[in-house]
Amino acid sequence: MKKRILSALLAVTVVSAMVVGCGSNSSSDSKDDKKEATEDKKELTYGSSYGVYTPLFEDAVMPILEDQGYSFEKVDVDDVIQNDIGIMDGDIDFNVEQHGPYVDTFNEGYSSDYDGAKLYATDLHLPTLPYYLFSNKYKSLDEIEKGAKLVIAVPNDGSNLPRSLSLCADAGLITLDDSKSRDEVGYDDITGSDYDIEWNEMDTSTIPTVLDDVDFGLVTGSNLVNAKLDAKDAFICEKSISKDGEIRLAVREEDKDAQWVKDIEAAYKSDEFKDYMKEHQADYSWIIPEDLQ
Repeated sequence: MKKRILSALLAVTVVSAMVVGCGSNSSSDSKDDKKEATEDKKELTYGSSYGVYTPLFEDAVMPILEDQGYSFEKVDVDDVIQNDIGIMDGDIDFNVEQHGPYVDTFNEGYSSDYDGAKLYATDLHLPTLPYYLFSNKYKSLDEIEKGAKLVIAVPNDGSNLPRSLSLCADAGLITLDDSKSRDEVGYDDITGSDYDIEWNEMDTSTIPTVLDDVDFGLVTGSNLVNAKLDAKDAFICEKSISKDGEIRLAVREEDKDAQWVKDIEAAYKSDEFKDYMKEHQADYSWIIPEDLQ
């Protein structure tokens, strides 16, 4: 399988030594032949940046697909943006590290770089970890004086802001416009607060490292695991996740109907995967979509 180097950020790790013909040896350069080769290929490359979603794929889904003749290469990248760029550049086939709104945000910023081609989040919704609100200063609202200045660290990408604000509302730090969907709220939808809040936007991976410097911090499930934080120490965490917040399988839009995409989705929906999740659900308080239970 032909690969070119994406950048110095990408380090390819061979996960499976088994080489299976991917149908790309045809001498024909026609678009139809290339499309067929892409759809039928058995050698797949997946991107991995950080968190628990790729390890879940590797532990519970990859063995199912390997039994069907698939083999895999892993591409390590620094973050999800590089992961998605790798997909659009053709160096990576798929990843399982983001929700639908993040894919939309990526397309808004990068689709023009690819002549309108887009990243695609398939209809498959995957087990997802909740968001957590942490505070190293407070254990309850009773400890905070009304009108107190509070610095709250939140993710700096708009796709994660609605969940962050919703969790702050659930914690009693703010109130939100009830007429607005929780999946769409922004700063303008904050209708009140007993506190003088300063929103400090930063990269999600940075937030766990500054908890001593802020009053509250919104921590994603993957970053909770990476930072080795204990969920039991959280001020509050999500009890449920909307469909928009659930992790999705991301591929190039042109590959969405490929057989290998269908086979990955089928593996996640298999009894083997469901049994795995029943055994490991408590490991990280996974929130599992109904069709995967």
